[in-house]
Amino acid sequence: MIKTEIDTVEFSGSADEFAWRDFWLTNVMIEKGTPLPVKSVRDESLTGRLHQLRHMKSAGLTPTRSN
Repeated sequence: MIKTEIDTVEFSGSADEFAWRDFWLTNVMIEKGTPLPVKSVRDESLTGRLHQLRHMKSAGLTPTRSN
């Protein structure tokens, strides 16, 4: 198994500056030929949420409440 670490960076700039850096980095990755990270899609259907809740309860986990 590969152990990976992700560092967090505090960003004190504006939202526009952050958006520009994200746009720039995406373009650099495209030009370099690096594949973009895959975004996970969350199942928002009621059936999917109920399935996940039942799975968590059967495993003895307590689901967290999100807003």
